[in-house]
Amino acid sequence: MLVTKRTVLPFILLLLFFCLMGGGISLGQEVDVKFLGEQEKEVVRWRKERDEFFKTHQRSPLTPEEKKKFNHLHYYPFNPLYVFTGKIERYSLNINNPKYYATFLTNKGTNKRYIR
Repeated sequence: MLVTKRTVLPFILLLLFFCLMGGGISLGQEVDVKFLGEQEKEVVRWRKERDEFFKTHQRSPLTPEEKKKFNHLHYYPFNPLYVFTGKIERYSLNINNPKYYATFLTNKGTNKRYIR
């Protein structure tokens, strides 16, 4: 999998909701205004790319008629209280170890293995 800003940013946005790293900004901490400004610009840029994808890309979930009427998705305003920093660590596991996977019967009658 190619790791780019486009693939990492949605992951970072999802992490905003979980705040597992403990590095979040709380009301009592000093805020780096330059950092927050850069983060806001990055979020705005990502949203514009997402809107462009919905409007023009062949894999957009919109029909051709919907694409003609589409202007943009509706987003919540950028809120610096939900910006945090942290270190992402790679976790390695042995996928052949049964405690890390579950096997389910599919509707075609075959077994499919999923990592937990």
